[in-house]
Amino acid sequence: MSYKDDFWDISKLVPRKNIKELKNTGTDISAVQIEFGEEKKTVSFPLNFENEIKAASEYSYAPTNTLITSVTVRPRLSPSRIYADFITDAKKYINVSGKKCPAVPFPAYIPEYRSMKRAQLDFYFYFRDCVKRGEKIESPLSYILLFLFEIINLPDMIKPEDGAVYMCRVLDFYSQTYPRLVSYISEWLCDYALIHKLSLPAEALPMKSVLLQDCGFPEFYLDPAYTDRFSLICRAAHYTPDTENRYPESIPFIREHLVRAIDKLSQSKHGRDFSLDDVLATTTGARTAYRSALCAYTSNALISYTYKSLSGNTMSSKRLGEICKYIENRVRAHLGIRARLKCPTLFDADKVLLDDYFDINLPIEKKKYIRKSPVTYMGENEYLYEPESVGISFEAARDIEKDSWKAAEMLEAEFGEYIIESEPVQNTVQTSIGLDETERDFLRLALLGDMPLLKAMLKQKGLIADAVIERINSYAFDTLGDSVVESFNGDYTVVEDYITEVREWIEQ
Repeated sequence: MSYKDDFWDISKLVPRKNIKELKNTGTDISAVQIEFGEEKKTVSFPLNFENEIKAASEYSYAPTNTLITSVTVRPRLSPSRIYADFITDAKKYINVSGKKCPAVPFPAYIPEYRSMKRAQLDFYFYFRDCVKRGEKIESPLSYILLFLFEIINLPDMIKPEDGAVYMCRVLDFYSQTYPRLVSYISEWLCDYALIHKLSLPAEALPMKSVLLQDCGFPEFYLDPAYTDRFSLICRAAHYTPDTENRYPESIPFIREHLVRAIDKLSQSKHGRDFSLDDVLATTTGARTAYRSALCAYTSNALISYTYKSLSGNTMSSKRLGEICKYIENRVRAHLGIRARLKCPTLFDADKVLLDDYFDINLPIEKKKYIRKSPVTYMGENEYLYEPESVGISFEAARDIEKDSWKAAEMLEAEFGEYIIESEPVQNTVQTSIGLDETERDFLRLALLGDMPLLKAMLKQKGLIADAVIERINSYAFDTLGDSVVESFNGDYTVVEDYITEVREWIEQ
């Protein structure tokens, strides 16, 4: 390269770097062996991280919840020190007490101590002390989330039993103001309890229905030790009483007799009370702990479990659902409500056993009809047009008659040539009662209770029973002001109060 070409030498244009010799940091990064279940892998980590790895090893246990067979917790360790500063600051501020002070706004999606000013820290310490004492104060959402993150990440400084109670208090105090806390805490409380081998806290029992709305593992909150059998059976059968909104008076009867009737059915067939093990299938599941939360590397874990699923839809659970529907039909029959739930695959033998139970404990009572009196209605101002009552006067009646005769003579003299004499009207008596021969035959067979012959007659003539009943009851409403035929479970009967009138109709 000639000196004229030195202009194109880029290396001369780049400033020289002061390259220093790399110094030893003093950290040994030799290989450390980690056990992940049955597998053993060798990973290079700093030796000061080795103690953390050994302390956070995999473990399994059998919880007290009988729906959950086993739980395995696998710490998800990584060399990344994500949120390490949060752990340091949390340990620094864990024992700081607060004094009463006004709330300070703190808008933060993932709140951390290092993003807070002094006034915000002061209010957080005061808010945290209030929750621990069980005292509710108004607070922005960021402070609430920061307290929850502190509970999740410091199990060695906040007792897990106390942490679960604090989570329940936060849900009770602030779920109405911040509804999304329900979805957060329902998942985080479940993970927190499974990781630290806790059962369902007593503080969570009054809010169990709220926690079940958004939890992906409902079996944790449906611990049989804290859940009534009626709720468990309804959950396993995927059954909700259809009468809850339209006929609330039937709910107490369903709650009282559903479990007892199912136990009676199980005793007749298996010699023991009903058990959820008869319908529940055992399955496995897994979940990543504390999703959507600020979770440091030391608290992250994968939770796997074996459990009896209440959400599974098996043949046994479908059959249990039809048994529940049939029980509701019998409760409706007792209350005089038409049964509308269908049980197409329920065995006849099961129906017989259930009928025997309800015939003794909750028999069907025929509805007593009361004759309806004619409805009279007087508007708000109708009384102003009522004639005055002056009593009966025969003299006044004779005077009115005399005046009417005089008026008739005057009209005849004036318009006599235009008056046409009409023939006398003969009084005729209507002999037809408005029912045809088929309808009278229907009533006759219904009185006799001969359902096979009645249904055969309808089939031969190609008629629908409901249509015939509608015509009969329509005439009955015009005549008596009430219906005379009712149907239940495919049988047709005449109301006892109107048997005399119906016989008269049949004989005419």
